[in-house]
Amino acid sequence: MLSHNPLPHFLLQTPHQLNIPYQYHSIPPPPTHPPPIHLTPHHLPSLSIPIPTTYIHTHPPIIHPHDYQNPLNLLTQLIKRLHQKTVQQITYPS
Repeated sequence: MLSHNPLPHFLLQTPHQLNIPYQYHSIPPPPTHPPPIHLTPHHLPSLSIPIPTTYIHTHPPIIHPHDYQNPLNLLTQLIKRLHQKTVQQITYPS
């Protein structure tokens, strides 16, 4: 999925500023990618923040605690930083 450009830019600033580990990969979307809501006229930017998982297609997938905690920390910090002005800048860039 090609994401709305200001959103990934905002997303990548946060872990750099707060030293939250992350891996950035642009790969073809799996079946769990977000719906194409970002293509609607309502200007709803979207993207995915997956959790690295081993053996995802088995009954007991394996997730390292840090691989769960780091995306959770990132999402928490992103939500804290989403003020009205920031949302306007992401949704309607000049």
